[in-house]
Amino acid sequence: MNSAEKKMTISAFDTYEGLVDHFVQSTGIFFPKMAAGRGEFFRGFSQWLGGLKQSRPQAVITPDPAQGLALPNAMQILTSALSQSGRSAGETDAATLIEKYGLTTKMLTQPVSTLSGGELLLLNFAKAEAQCRHVSVLTACNPIFWLNPARHKFWLNLCENYEASDKKVEALILRGDHLDAHSHSDKFEPVAPLPLNLQINRPLIDFPEIQFPVFHAASRLQYSWASEPGEIFSPFLLTGDNGVGKSIFARLLAGILPVSSGRAFIVNSDGNSMVRLLFQESITQLFALAPSEYLMRVFSASKELFEQVTRLFRELMQSVCSGKSSDDTRVWSSLLAGKACLIAARLVEKPALLLLDEPGWGLSRHDAGKLVFNTCRLAHQLGTGVGIISHQPEWHDFTRSNLKLKQIEPELVEISHERL
Repeated sequence: MNSAEKKMTISAFDTYEGLVDHFVQSTGIFFPKMAAGRGEFFRGFSQWLGGLKQSRPQAVITPDPAQGLALPNAMQILTSALSQSGRSAGETDAATLIEKYGLTTKMLTQPVSTLSGGELLLLNFAKAEAQCRHVSVLTACNPIFWLNPARHKFWLNLCENYEASDKKVEALILRGDHLDAHSHSDKFEPVAPLPLNLQINRPLIDFPEIQFPVFHAASRLQYSWASEPGEIFSPFLLTGDNGVGKSIFARLLAGILPVSSGRAFIVNSDGNSMVRLLFQESITQLFALAPSEYLMRVFSASKELFEQVTRLFRELMQSVCSGKSSDDTRVWSSLLAGKACLIAARLVEKPALLLLDEPGWGLSRHDAGKLVFNTCRLAHQLGTGVGIISHQPEWHDFTRSNLKLKQIEPELVEISHERL
């Protein structure tokens, strides 16, 4: 095999749906359509079951990194992968491998469901290296999207490992990804800042011991405020290293996670303190319903709210899709439309703050930028602030504040505020 054949190949796609279709054809691993309605969802299953073929041994990183990790924790995932390759598969071997990709050994027993997006991707890297001996190719979707730029080196290390073993690597990315040689950012007009009052008094979250399906010791996480008390300004970024606790803090603000002591809340100028959150794994929240079907179900009890949320959804989609054909039904049954629909469902309540956790996942940089920009514009018209959790700040030029999270002790995270 010559050096050109051993190099990583990169395939770029305009949409999540195009990337998934290529992934399914290349690997034989089926991904149902989650935003095209129940008929298409079940039709896809039937077609896949009727065309099952024996696939070649391969390592994969799925479009959502959590979906390629079937076992409860990293210890079981890595020892299983090591055993398949005929390698040592004890706790020490798994610990060595997980540390090689920037994770700590305490994560060996941590439930996969509690890991952040970046931690899940790094665990996929460790699993892929463990599989290298007995596979012929690595097919990886969006292999650096979830990572802090300082951790991109781990992807390069994995590629070098495969190339040294004469194994092929194919990266499937969306347009505008950092691996896209033709990447560029759109320019947006500034968004007028919306002041918000964030109060943080050392909130503490206790995570209880887990006994089933695998044991994991109890832990806790506390946040401290390092800046002077005062206003922050929407739209704002929430940044920090992988696993530092950004998504946990978002869940805390939204009232999803209870605090054991202290407090953290946000209030707008009207005294409203409601916070709504769009999860990074937002596509699963549609429950295989098309966006319009989802809104009809959720707001079936109120005709007035249904009409309001439908107007918000259509206004957001028309702003995001300007220049695209509005007659293309695929646009209205896409992940992009699903995200817009879920955002509209939160904005219709006019909360004080809407938090977007990695809103660019599954979108090209162009579509992600337009979605976030127009969400901010529309939210500010309703008096709602917007916070953006992301490792892709280059298309957030219109943000006005940055909340930076930094781990200063094993169970303590410091939050500082910078006006942009």
